Amino acid sequence: MELVGRYLINNKLLIGANLTLSQNKIKSFTETIYDYSNEREAINIDHGTTDIALSPNLTASCMVSYQNEKGLILTWSTRLIGKQYLDNTSSENRSIPTFSTSHINFSYPLLTKFAKELQILIQLNNIFDQKYSSGGYSYTYIYNKQITENFLYPQAGFHGMAGVSIKL
Repeated sequence: MELVGRYLINNKLLIGANLTLSQNKIKSFTETIYDYSNEREAINIDHGTTDIALSPNLTASCMVSYQNEKGLILTWSTRLIGKQYLDNTSSENRSIPTFSTSHINFSYPLLTKFAKELQILIQLNNIFDQKYSSGGYSYTYIYNKQITENFLYPQAGFHGMAGVSIKL
């Protein structure tokens, strides 16, 4: 299910949000792990119905955008990504917790004689310097005991960029 909405409060202020709720399942998942302490014997483990790896059941975002009479546009947005599993086992110790990030965008048009439009752009990402991982993978094997190794892809902390858009 997905809900999306935008509302123009007045000629300067716009708000919007979206919410996605989903269930992404494998009906019958069998995991194969290898026992390296026993001549690389393959062991199959039936997990039944599981969540598909890296498929959160919840994603959401919201934004507020303000535009003044001189063309300055200031937008704040935030997004929320629900818990994700690193593999298809739906195991809690092989998951990425829910995370949220917020961003601010500025744009401002400048009048010039040489271009139809010149716009200054500034984008500030992860403004609260949230430490999170948005993906990764997991590997499980046996070497005298069962070992699960999780590998995460850390994302950038607070960062930004600036640019100029020119239409000739």
